[in-house]
Order: sequence, then C-alpha cells, then structure tokens
Amino acid sequence: MAKKSRGKIFKDPDYSNTASVSASLNEMMYLDQQITQVYSRLSGLIDRGTIEEDIVIYGPAGTGKTTLARLAVEQLIMESRDCQINVSSYYINCERSRTKLEILKELIDTFEKEQGISGEKIDEFIDSHEKRLIKLFSQFHGHVILILDELEESDLIYYFMKLMEPFSNITVIGIINNIYFENINNIKPIILLPYDKKQLTDIATAKAEKLFQPGSYDNEIIQLCLKHDDAGEIIDLLLTSARIAENKNDEMIRPEHVCRAEKLLEQNVAIKSAENLSLHKKLILLSIFYSEQMYDEVRTSQINNIYYRLCMQMNESCRSLRFVSETLAQLYRLDIIDMKKKTSSRDQYIPYDIRIIAPKEVLEALLNDRDFRALKEMFDLEFS
Repeated sequence: MAKKSRGKIFKDPDYSNTASVSASLNEMMYLDQQITQVYSRLSGLIDRGTIEEDIVIYGPAGTGKTTLARLAVEQLIMESRDCQINVSSYYINCERSRTKLEILKELIDTFEKEQGISGEKIDEFIDSHEKRLIKLFSQFHGHVILILDELEESDLIYYFMKLMEPFSNITVIGIINNIYFENINNIKPIILLPYDKKQLTDIATAKAEKLFQPGSYDNEIIQLCLKHDDAGEIIDLLLTSARIAENKNDEMIRPEHVCRAEKLLEQNVAIKSAENLSLHKKLILLSIFYSEQMYDEVRTSQINNIYYRLCMQMNESCRSLRFVSETLAQLYRLDIIDMKKKTSSRDQYIPYDIRIIAPKEVLEALLNDRDFRALKEMFDLEFS
C-alpha cells in the first residue's frame, strides 16, 4: 500500500479537504471534572442497565458543551456495543428548529430514516406528533439519547423531559446557554465556565501541534485566531486558514490566509443558516429579496403580498401573519436581514425598512435550489 505524501501544512493531507477533524474526550482540555460528571451519569447504562436521570449542561457559547455531549455519547455507544446494548443518539439543534412542533417533526423524520421506517402522514397538531413519537420510541428495543442543543425557550427543555418521563429507555441531554435555566426538574446542571485567554491559547496551540507541520505556523497566527472567545470558532478559523494555505501550496500560514478564512466562515455560516430554514421561511426570505427589486423601501406588508404570490405559485397554503413576523425576527437574529425603524407620526406604529445583509452567495444558493426554479423564472420574466 502506497504511503501518504506529507502536506506542506497538515501532517495528514486528508485534513486539508475535510470539513472537520476527529477528536476524543481525552483531547478536551480544562474539562476533566465536567467530562467525569457527564460520563459517570451516562455509564450507568452499562453499570446498572439504566441512566437514572436526564442531563443538563450549562455554559456560555464556546465552552465546549456540544462537543462534550456528543463525544461522551459516542464513547458510550462504542462501549455499549461490547456489552451488546443497543444505543441510538439523535442530535437536534433547537436554534434551527425553534418550536415544539418543529423539533418533534425533526425527531420523527430523523428516527424514521435511521430505523428504516416509512413515514406516516400526520396533521399539523402537536398532539398528533407527540403520539407518533411516543409510538416510535415505545417500539424501539434499546436506549435512546436525545441531545437538544441551543435551548433558548424556557419551556422547551421542561416539555421534552416531561414528554419522555414515562420511558426508562430515553435520556434527554439539554444544552443551554442561559443561567436562569440552572435548576431544571431538580437536576443539578453540569457547568462549563468560559475559558481565559491563556486556556484558549493552549487549546489552539495543542490543536496546531497535533495537526500542522513544524514551522508551518507561528505564534502570530495563533494570536490572530484568538480574536474570538469561542474555542470552537478559534479552531475553525485556524483550520480554515491552514486549508487555504495548503490549497495555495504555501509552506506557512500567513495573516492574509486568516483574513480570507474569516470571510469564508462568515459566508458559510450565513449559507448554512439559510439552508436550514423551513420551506416557508425560505419563501419569506425570497419575498424580501424580490421586494428589494420592486421597492425603494421594503415593509412587512410588501413582503406579505409577495409571500402570498410565492405560496400560490407553489400550491402551498400561506402561514399566518404572526409566522411571517416571527420569521423576520429569526432572520434578523441570524444576521441574514437588517430591520431599521423608520420615523413615524405619534399615533402610528413604527414601520421597519427591511434589507438583506447576508452575502450574495446566500441568495444565489437559494435561487439555484431546484424547488424554487419556477419562482425564479416567474420573477425573471417580470423584471425583464
């Protein structure tokens, strides 16, 4: 078998083309206590045949909550195989699926696909989805671990823990950023504290030493990547900078590679956010785009009108005005659009001027989606 050639930046050239780098629990720095706390609770499945209580992991963004949960569950699954215990895990990002109904739908779809079960048509009521999920889980022979990440709505974690309470074979891991969640169902949270600058430097340096050739980076590059407080973002920036340098056939990571990597990551975040939107939320984003082509200032009423036309064209039922308003708020939080208040008379509500601020690649990806090809053709004719 031919030996792999060494890259100029990466020790393993395969890492120059992959989106992520594999890691393990023992590589997570400054989290020994939290790793022990999480895994001691999960390992009850092997030691006693059950996980006695759900798990809540609390900490600010960038402290490693998601990585800790996912790696701990992956390790449990591997060890469970040796004991012939069937364990399946399901990860849901609740920032993307914000409502109970959206999370239930995603859980059902993911579980059915993984288990090879043909989906049933379900109406849009929450209780119908609850019954379907409960039926699926009650028929599963093994243990299910649900990782619910980015929980911001205070009732979501209570709701899912209560919903799964009757099942001894289901464990919920809730990952939260907000301190007011700290006491949930009398479960003591596992707390991850923010890293200080020295710890972030150590984490980035250890990753660089593991992956990069000696002499292919210096401390200036590490410090440039430390402008974030989020350890995950620092590592992403470092790796993306290295891939850019590798693809250019350069022998060293330079500041211009870091600058280019920052812009690329911002663009990728925006594109991914748009791709993860539901159909109707994508239609609302397209409505804003087409409103910009037609009006000097874009108002909610104009967006509603075009959204109605798009739904008619796709034979879709329009969602409520409240749904449109909530979607606009979500797009604003995701930095896809900007909403500026316009001055108005004292007796009138203050309207917003709404603009898309995401990179043009976000709209290009959306417009090139085959599901929206007919819509694009319709408006192309209108503007021609």
